Amino acid sequence: MFCIIVSSPFEVSDLLKLKVREYEFPVHILLKRGNKNIYLRVKNEVVYITTPTPLTESFVRKMIEQNYDMIVKAFQRPPLDQTILHFLGKAYKLSIFPSVKDEVVIREEEICIFVKKKETAYIQKILHLFYAKELEKIVEKNILKIKYDFHIYFDILFQYKNVKTYFGLCYFKKRIIVLSTRLAKYDPRYILSVIYHEMGHFFYHNHSMQFYNLLEQVFPNYRKTQSELRKIKYNDFF
Repeated sequence: MFCIIVSSPFEVSDLLKLKVREYEFPVHILLKRGNKNIYLRVKNEVVYITTPTPLTESFVRKMIEQNYDMIVKAFQRPPLDQTILHFLGKAYKLSIFPSVKDEVVIREEEICIFVKKKETAYIQKILHLFYAKELEKIVEKNILKIKYDFHIYFDILFQYKNVKTYFGLCYFKKRIIVLSTRLAKYDPRYILSVIYHEMGHFFYHNHSMQFYNLLEQVFPNYRKTQSELRKIKYNDFF
């Protein structure tokens, strides 16, 4: 069933049933006057649309059509698996043990997480720190070549954050690049493509044709690599 719920601090509308192509989706529309833009996201098999103004049924249908493939893929994503963990593009068996010391140990086919607390949030924190250190190693190993490819000679500060809404951000005025720690799950080739992407924003602050042409020059097959990255859907619980 496709349900539209327009909500504000003052009212909640009736449900509206709407079918888009061969699928029916539950949709929750949130009215937030302070927003400047309209945002669409998928979480727990629900499509959330946040908007500063009320939306017509035809506009919502158009948004679903424009994002149809992404929404369907998100709905078809396999359930989260607590027995595996991806690291640098490889799937490992995941084992968690109580310990007096927090530590992540990689064996041939297994990643062992030793933690003081077996709480989900605590395990995620330990993994975030582990992934951040591993990403930092990749940056340190490759940054001189990457800067040479771009002819960049100023210092850049890299930061690592436990976020799921993006792979990377560039604050070009502050010369800061932020990488999502979940990037450590992916093959190094994809990690490098994200770093090159963010470095490109020191020259072009948008996603113009010139921006992508530059990336193709310094990172051959950039578009193909990014397309492959977007298609990867890991279902790790952590």
